[in-house]
Amino acid sequence: MQSSPLVSIIVPTFNSAKTIVITLESIKNQDYRNIEVIIVDNKSVDNTAEIASKSGACVVVFEGGRSSARNHGARQSKGDFLLHIDSDMELTGGVVGECVKECQKDFDALIIPEISIGKGYFSRCRAIQKRIFVNQEGFESARFMKRKAFEKISGYDEKLETGEDFDLHFRLKSEQLRISRIHSFIKHHEGKLTLKKMIAKNRFYGRSANSYAIKNVKSISEQPLVIKVYIENWRLLLRNLELLPGIILMMTFEFLLVGRYGRHPKKEFS
Repeated sequence: MQSSPLVSIIVPTFNSAKTIVITLESIKNQDYRNIEVIIVDNKSVDNTAEIASKSGACVVVFEGGRSSARNHGARQSKGDFLLHIDSDMELTGGVVGECVKECQKDFDALIIPEISIGKGYFSRCRAIQKRIFVNQEGFESARFMKRKAFEKISGYDEKLETGEDFDLHFRLKSEQLRISRIHSFIKHHEGKLTLKKMIAKNRFYGRSANSYAIKNVKSISEQPLVIKVYIENWRLLLRNLELLPGIILMMTFEFLLVGRYGRHPKKEFS
């Protein structure tokens, strides 16, 4: 493999003008230079596409869900490696270079640690949640991978709109592909998280969680219990005791609206 292979960064967007600038700037500021950016835009009515075009990204208009958009972007790309991120994510400076270097050690896919950034009480709670699940087997998924690995598992399952990233990760593992992780991380800019936004988001994921759970019953059953992970991180929780009520409330909504389908999938929603 060449010393500086092309990396294709694929970003699905929809009315992402408020966040896409940070994403694109972070890509531009990578210490690794051989990158192409594929923006897969779902007919935004703001100036997302214009911002992306001016940055030098390739903008592809595509109407469909996230999984379909990511697969479409991969088909339009030319890179030896693929990196799938969201339009509100910021790459720290060494992400792409470290990923390429690690994959050249004969790994097929990589987990990139993710931290959450936002304003307000519940955003701080979310940030602690993210920290708790960093480096926890079964609670992170690969974003960076060799093209041949992505194509071997036929990309994202376009029938899934919840858990599609974990589903892809489980399929990489089932094919005995080698997965590692890097130290550089992604900043996920989630804005000001309110109780109303949190409930709406969990309701959206909950509606389609059953399909993901039915498909991945075995892999999900092998994950550590969420409560066990929290208990193991009691020191972090103790240092942030004022956030504990909010974290418990968030866990409750996640279980009621999403998690119960993951642990106890049904053939159909009632």
